Amino acid sequence: MLLRFRPRLPWRGFSTLVQDVHRDAAVNNPAQFWRQAAEGIEWFKPFDKVWEPRQDGLFRWFGGGQMNTCHNAVDRHLATRGDQTAIVYESPVTETVEKITYKELHRRVVEFAAGLQAMGLTKRDKVIVYMAMVPEVLIACLACARLGAIHSVVFGGFGAPELASRIADAKPKFVIANSCGIEPTRVVPYKPLLDDALRLSPHQPEKVVLLQRPQMEGSLEPGRDVLWEEVVDKGAGRSVDCVPVASSDPLYMLYTSGTTGQPKGVLRDNAGHAVAMLWSMKNVFDVHAGETIMTASDIGWTVGHSFVLYGPLLTGATTILFEGKPVGTPDASTYWRIVADHQVRCMFTAPTALRAIRKADPEGALLTPHVDRMKGHFKHLFVAGERCDSATLQFFAEKLGVDVIDHYWMTETGWPMIATCVGLSEIDHKRRMAMGLPLKGKGSDSGFDIRFSKDFAADSRGMPRKALRIKLGSATKPVPGWNLSVVKEDGSPQEVGQSGDVVVRLPMPPGSFIGIHNDEGDERLRGTYLTKHPGFFHTGDVGYVDADGYFFVTGRSDDVLNVAGHRLSCGHLEEPIAGHPSVAEVAVIGIKDSLKGQLPVALVVLKEGVTKEAGASVPQEVVDRMRYAVGPVAALTVQNVILVDRLPKTRSGKVMRSTMRKMADGQPYKVPPTIEDPSVLEALKPILCHS
Repeated sequence: MLLRFRPRLPWRGFSTLVQDVHRDAAVNNPAQFWRQAAEGIEWFKPFDKVWEPRQDGLFRWFGGGQMNTCHNAVDRHLATRGDQTAIVYESPVTETVEKITYKELHRRVVEFAAGLQAMGLTKRDKVIVYMAMVPEVLIACLACARLGAIHSVVFGGFGAPELASRIADAKPKFVIANSCGIEPTRVVPYKPLLDDALRLSPHQPEKVVLLQRPQMEGSLEPGRDVLWEEVVDKGAGRSVDCVPVASSDPLYMLYTSGTTGQPKGVLRDNAGHAVAMLWSMKNVFDVHAGETIMTASDIGWTVGHSFVLYGPLLTGATTILFEGKPVGTPDASTYWRIVADHQVRCMFTAPTALRAIRKADPEGALLTPHVDRMKGHFKHLFVAGERCDSATLQFFAEKLGVDVIDHYWMTETGWPMIATCVGLSEIDHKRRMAMGLPLKGKGSDSGFDIRFSKDFAADSRGMPRKALRIKLGSATKPVPGWNLSVVKEDGSPQEVGQSGDVVVRLPMPPGSFIGIHNDEGDERLRGTYLTKHPGFFHTGDVGYVDADGYFFVTGRSDDVLNVAGHRLSCGHLEEPIAGHPSVAEVAVIGIKDSLKGQLPVALVVLKEGVTKEAGASVPQEVVDRMRYAVGPVAALTVQNVILVDRLPKTRSGKVMRSTMRKMADGQPYKVPPTIEDPSVLEALKPILCHS
């Protein structure tokens, strides 16, 4: 099924042809491709080798080079963009809007870095950052990068045991924290949680730097705790230059969420990360210097690191720092008001946020008043984090009148693997192709010099003959640099349209992870990612490729049901249910069955305003839809369609299907530390245990 939008041009959509050419170039000659992309970075010492293999199976990028991420994200913009807004702090929960220019950001980063340096922080030291979405969280990360220290952001409000495990693993010299975080209906005390975590941790930091918030201040431990303002005072009037670091030196460590085992600290390098951020901002998201992007994500996730903090600032763009929720701060219009107020060109959020908005505003009444104010500057809405159902994509594409683009990546990769690269659209490059000029983004952004003959792909409209539109359910095609495929259990290529493991052929491009912290002998790295399919990175996801080369990632490998020998993806089963006009959200899980092996259970959340009488018919209608779309093999019954008020999710918006499945099957389970609201899972216990 093709996603068709209201036309604003005679032809609308993005051809993947140019993207295919760039992808082939990056795969066939990665050294040349990424050497040109790296020209966008200012180097203290040029690299002498673009890439080389490592013994652990991964690859080292830009060997021999030296640079500094803070210099590239802040200092180098001062001469030309000092007075441009770098950060817009939008905090509906505190009714605050603050704009910080690059010049002001530089001053605050230097002061804080100088203060940390005066307290003894040096290159390669580690710092845990335990903060809310306030400007100081970005300043803290940039200050660490300036000094060559390694920051590790942990969600503000994370439980004490989980925070303690991360402190024990990272062994930070300092911890930087807020006194509290602010939710729509409550103030969350951070400092007591941190104090409890430090009592549990075998490792003790030398100092705790505390930023007090007026909504709830925290107590200080004498001799250990210092106030943020005291650190700034130590650095006032002092200058601290950016410390040159090797290309492969770690910039940050980010712990991935998981339900079992020790925390897994994913390491990201400096140079490869910076090059990837620049390339993806300009070519995937089509956001350039002087333009504005809003990424509605917490800094505790890789999305926040990549596209709230580093991607926009490395590009010289303006980033929206959002402290709020898609609904309830104050209502479902918050995103659209911010996009309109601040001339946002591109927005990035999670499917679950859009579903929450649609549930609260099913007709788009709160959205419509902002549409006219968004025209002319708002071009793209990107979604990622979990599979986005077609009904949600269509709804917002129609209401907003812009392209709603699903794309795919993960913490380990650091930037999009599969996406429609809107910065490589033929709409931008048609004239260059016709003239045989080099195909490049705005100011050589594409990273590769490709020439096309004058007769290259011209139809009656001047568009390439093989132009393809966005397809519902697909994140489209691999981004240049990512050599993805779908394989069978034995590693052989899977047939077109058949489900298999989604893998990436090594080497992975710059910006992907460089290892796991404290991984003795690289056992966790190899065992988790590199062993099942030698020569490939195993994503842990399943999907298929269609005849046009479009990738459909249908879910995690453990989200595949085996119903009487039929392997059915939860994502495929959810699709027809999500299209029901009364359904806001749905999650399908598989439960054990003595006859068929597994049976699907559909947990359905209805839209706001759906009456009890209307809702009573939904289970049967859902079963009818399933039989029509999938067939009787799905084996969904009315008894296994359960209406619920909410679905349990992590703070990044992922629905906790695996945990619910274990609950229903009576298996041991662990509540993920990233759960957004534990009470939602508790409310499902009596339902799932009797399903």
